[in-house]
Amino acid sequence: QKKLKKSLPKFKAISVREEAGKRIIEEATGLKNIEVVLDPTFLLPKENWEKLEKNPFENKKEKYVLAYFLGEENMGYIKKYCQERNFELINFYDEKKNYGPAQFLYLINHAKLVLTDSFHGSVFSIIFNKSFLVFDRVEKSINNNMNSRLETLLKIFELDNQKFNNEILDEQYKIDYTKINKILLEAQEKSKNFLRKALN
Repeated sequence: QKKLKKSLPKFKAISVREEAGKRIIEEATGLKNIEVVLDPTFLLPKENWEKLEKNPFENKKEKYVLAYFLGEENMGYIKKYCQERNFELINFYDEKKNYGPAQFLYLINHAKLVLTDSFHGSVFSIIFNKSFLVFDRVEKSINNNMNSRLETLLKIFELDNQKFNNEILDEQYKIDYTKINKILLEAQEKSKNFLRKALN
């Protein structure tokens, strides 16, 4: 706290990706000009990301659900859900596979549904206009809570209905990306304006 109070006011501009980070800095330093902006991955159009993706399969797969979890996940429920609907389940962290960043982009972009507790798993689901559900991050350490960035992300895009609440509902597949993409354009401009102002 003392180091923050001494050092951060020396910066001309400070931005964060979540409301919790903004509160922490404001309370520690007394600064009031902290801006919440988009993650930098949002500032590129999806076509740029699509150029980088790589199909990890021999053929294009249909109707698969991608599970991308950085914490502990409820794979029992997810496997049962996919079996009942005849969906193939792809677990990004399957020990038999070796997916990299290019495969990560492809797997999200071509999934029927993305299930994740990851901030960037959610970010790229929005960029690629995918159906997705956000699970609370369950860590082995009770002191390691990574959910605040996700909460801010869902709030910005009015996607609170995409939080997993014990079951996957059919209506959660239906996301109005016409509205979401409009919000994204406005948020991109706000974030770019922050950079222009900070660097000018």
